[in-house]
Formats: sequence, C-alpha cells, structure tokens
Amino acid sequence: MMRKIVHDFFWFCGHKAHCFGNAESAFAALKKNPPDIVIIGSTPGMDRKALITALRQERPGIPVISIVGPKEEGFTEAGMEMVLGRPIDLKGLMDAVSSMLDIPRPHP
Repeated sequence: MMRKIVHDFFWFCGHKAHCFGNAESAFAALKKNPPDIVIIGSTPGMDRKALITALRQERPGIPVISIVGPKEEGFTEAGMEMVLGRPIDLKGLMDAVSSMLDIPRPHP
C-alpha cells in the first residue's frame, strides 16, 4: 500500500516513478533502464544491504535513499546517501529527492 502511495505522489509531482514488489525485479529493471535515484523500502527476496551493495557495483554514482524502521541501522555504511525513518513523510521524501538531484521541489 505505501509503495503505491509513494509512487502516485511522485507521479502527481511530475516525476516518472516505477515500483517493484521484490529486489530481483527492481535490480533487473535498473540494469535495463537506470533511474536518476533509487528509494528502497522493504526488499522481499534480498537483504537490503546486499541490494545496495549490488546497486553500487552496477551503478556507482546513483543516489540511494532507504526508508527504514526504528530498529534498523547500519545502512549508511552500505553506501546510502540518506536514511529516512518510518512513518514516511512524503514532503520530507520529496525534499530529499529534490536536494539529491539538485532540482526544484514541486508543490503538490
């Protein structure tokens, strides 16, 4: 459900967004069509740190934001530029994306 909300929010703000139900399909899509930024929530089918490591090997400069629960830690060591907590603050997420991509923030 949250994946759909975040997806629709980015589309509403004028960004192209793609969401995936598992890490393998996301990684396959990234290899075919590299995005400008990756936002990672839960990652069924692959450890999140392993996914980030694989992303860094495939696309070393791509910005990565991870949305984590309160008991999760250690993700900046895995190569993420930013870690945001849950519950997700959509404005804060958009501000982070805008800042990382150096684009003006749309006003939904």
